[in-house]
Amino acid sequence: MFKNPNLKVFRKEYLSSKKEYLNSKRRVDANMKKASAEFDKLHKENEIQSDQIKKDIEKYLC
Repeated sequence: MFKNPNLKVFRKEYLSSKKEYLNSKRRVDANMKKASAEFDKLHKENEIQSDQIKKDIEKYLC
């Protein structure tokens, strides 16, 4: 079987780039999870404030 020494180099580069891709994907996933948690927190705070404003409006109108 014919063996090309450049294949080792290409394989090493491929594995290195694959490793970098997986690491960046993990970072993106972690950032998305963090952003989602922050969004949920802000959304809940917004709902609470909205309910309070509605109660205040009803209080002043009645």
